[in-house]
Amino acid sequence: MQDKESKRNAIVVGGEGLLGKKLVQGLVEDGSYIVHSLDLHIPPEGRQVQGVASYIQTDITNEIDVLRALKEMDSVFLTASLQPCVKISDDQMCRVNIDGARNIVNACKAQGARRLIYTSSTSVTMGKYLDNENGITSESTPYPKVPLNAYVESKGKAELLVRKADGCNQLNTISLRLAGLLGGKNSPVVEFFTKSFLVYGGDGNFKIDFVHIESVVKAQILAEKKLFNDQTKQKHNSNGVSNGASENGHIRSTIPISGKVYMITMRDKCTIKELMEYVSQLRGVPRPIGIPHWFLLPIARLIRWFFLATGVVLAPMSKMHIEFMRPFNCLPDLANKELGWEDERSWKDIIKKAISEY
Repeated sequence: MQDKESKRNAIVVGGEGLLGKKLVQGLVEDGSYIVHSLDLHIPPEGRQVQGVASYIQTDITNEIDVLRALKEMDSVFLTASLQPCVKISDDQMCRVNIDGARNIVNACKAQGARRLIYTSSTSVTMGKYLDNENGITSESTPYPKVPLNAYVESKGKAELLVRKADGCNQLNTISLRLAGLLGGKNSPVVEFFTKSFLVYGGDGNFKIDFVHIESVVKAQILAEKKLFNDQTKQKHNSNGVSNGASENGHIRSTIPISGKVYMITMRDKCTIKELMEYVSQLRGVPRPIGIPHWFLLPIARLIRWFFLATGVVLAPMSKMHIEFMRPFNCLPDLANKELGWEDERSWKDIIKKAISEY
């Protein structure tokens, strides 16, 4: 256990969200940080994580409040964003995801934060038109000229803001592109599995990507520590102090991750049809059926219109959920090589664990 003087001030923006809560717990358990949680809502005292230094109630779209909240923070984990949901409009999503990220980036630079770890999405490379029939993508895949939907556009623009801030005022950034997030209570993806009719778009024979929340927390902490260690080595080397091997008088530095993006996803893959059939077995319900996208999209629109008229959500299936039912495939090779991160569990183990936690 480190003493308080040697710990780093770390704040989780979106600390009451699905991922944020788990990350707050993970940082406290790690013992290297003085942990702070920032969110639009503060949990009652009985639900607060023991060991958290402060809970800060702030709307990330409020620039002044964000600037004040990030004072004296060393490491910032930006997990807050709006996800595809029947209740959320495109305008709301863009305002929180883009403007909120801009405020966090500006506050980090103004307040002297050293590290910003941004929770991005593997979907930022998804365009309305498939570049290849298998949907294969990687860290080097360019952003689409025409994003698939408002969520893809908002996360892509926010990621660009974070990447462009790298190196400004001693701030170093990293973006972790998460696949579909499973695990924990109130997971929207698991909610879709457990409460919706089990259907999928098209023939269902395309592979999809997802990752468990526990693995994401590990990736977040690994990224922060790697940035911190690289910054420390850079500082020592600039002062003429070598704590690494040398060759011909030159220090052999580790791979710099500053400003980079990483795919955080399972290596073990399955098709959407295999996934839905396995979920149906676990639930003991009839096997899923494939329905053409052109039929599902009007149903999703009707669900949205019914919610706007009555405030009642008939089913947790939005237009964006249907749009994401398409070939998409990426691998965690770079994250494994440069961060030392990988989840080697099978996709069935992850699905079973996620449903049991819901």
